[in-house]
Amino acid sequence: EKMNGARYYAKYLSDEHEAGEPVGKFFGAGLADFGLEGKTPDFKTLNHLFMGEDLEGNKLVKGNQYRKNAYDLTFNCCKDVSVLLALADEDERKLIQQANQRAVEKALAYIQDNATYTRVGAGGEEVVRVKRLVAAVFEHSTARQAEGEDRPSVHLHSHAVLPNMIKLGKKYLTLHPDFYRHQMSASAIHSAELASSLKELGYSIESDKNGFKIAGVPNTLKKAWSGRRDELLKAEKKLKLDTPLNQHKRRDLS
Repeated sequence: EKMNGARYYAKYLSDEHEAGEPVGKFFGAGLADFGLEGKTPDFKTLNHLFMGEDLEGNKLVKGNQYRKNAYDLTFNCCKDVSVLLALADEDERKLIQQANQRAVEKALAYIQDNATYTRVGAGGEEVVRVKRLVAAVFEHSTARQAEGEDRPSVHLHSHAVLPNMIKLGKKYLTLHPDFYRHQMSASAIHSAELASSLKELGYSIESDKNGFKIAGVPNTLKKAWSGRRDELLKAEKKLKLDTPLNQHKRRDLS
């Protein structure tokens, strides 16, 4: 079968655990609507969902080749947490990962309750809040490898991938989300929840302009493990994307 963009991304996400990343997890009030309870987001399952199909391959939502397959909401941890994860022993690593997963799910619950809509009626004239979603959450511990470096930069982040369909009553419909308007709130919830959980684990949390930082993590180490970030900042400056007017274009770099 042809490897289109949706199939490629489904394969990339589902295969990352073979490179040492955790297996993905499903989250959301809509899991039972698609028979996903107790399942993991493997390639076959993701591909069906991205194509607007049930797990047997039956079409659930209308659309053509231009229909958006899914939305990827990315939750980033500060460099301090990424460094801690990289240096932690196996037991501590699991505790940090669990703290991050809880924080991601807390943020997704906010998105589910406040930013998940669909359209109904003739021509989709009515926008309805559904408060249901399906998210496949994948944790990754590194960023892309920067040019000239022999290893990827440490960067703990989670991809929450939402297939572009939802069930409302007996109908399956495409999403009409309001993610962008709630982006900063969801990010703040993730950061606050993660900081709280890490504090409970015994880490000393300090306020920071980007959320929080962890006392005792050397700046030299954070700098040394930020090759990809430095590469992106240089590219932003070169392309004049470091101005408020062009900040929405920054994601195209990464």
